Amino acid sequence: MEALEIERLAKNLIAGNFTFETEDYSQAINKLVSIYKLDNALYYLKQMANSDDYSIIFALSFILEHYSKPFINANKDEVSQLTLQAISKGYCSANCYLLYPLVYFMEHDEEYLCFLKLLHNQQNTLQNDVLRHLYYFDTHKYEQLNRLSEQLDFSLFHSLPSKIDSQWFEQQVKGKSLLYRKVVASAVYKKVKDKKFVHSLTDMTDAELFDFIYIWLPDDTSKTS
Repeated sequence: MEALEIERLAKNLIAGNFTFETEDYSQAINKLVSIYKLDNALYYLKQMANSDDYSIIFALSFILEHYSKPFINANKDEVSQLTLQAISKGYCSANCYLLYPLVYFMEHDEEYLCFLKLLHNQQNTLQNDVLRHLYYFDTHKYEQLNRLSEQLDFSLFHSLPSKIDSQWFEQQVKGKSLLYRKVVASAVYKKVKDKKFVHSLTDMTDAELFDFIYIWLPDDTSKTS
């Protein structure tokens, strides 16, 4: 009975029968996080990814944020492609959710390049959210990003000097973009896990960098992806 209800909701969503941000829409997408129980779940997820309707793409992003690891692992290539397809629609709030499945199975160049594109996004909230995910990566992922990036130095995340001071920080970021400064600050924070110290390295007058350090750098420093 539950499977029939989930399938009915998926069909109605794809048909455009729910209005974004209504109670019915919210109830539907909260039930649709169980779509992985359907044998044909992938069919409906692909249908959602093919849509240009924001309400459908957002629903897909919400569903994929609550991904089932066994389902993702069994359908990695297909889920990767529909995730990349959904991200390409360019909806900021949806892409914040889609970061979760993207970084979970990030393995091929196209996935790393997608991550880099999101990182260079001019929308500040999305960019900062991408940077927060970046904090949890392992050395392999930093090496892959460094290989593909033309503007940022991700090697800092695994090759910082033993002595870090404001002079060193200034040498790293002089003449660089705000995004570059955020990446350097993230790399230092991953090593020292002290936001006050990281901020003390800056010239203390950059409000956007201040907000990034104190609001967006993660407090949960225990996990790695």
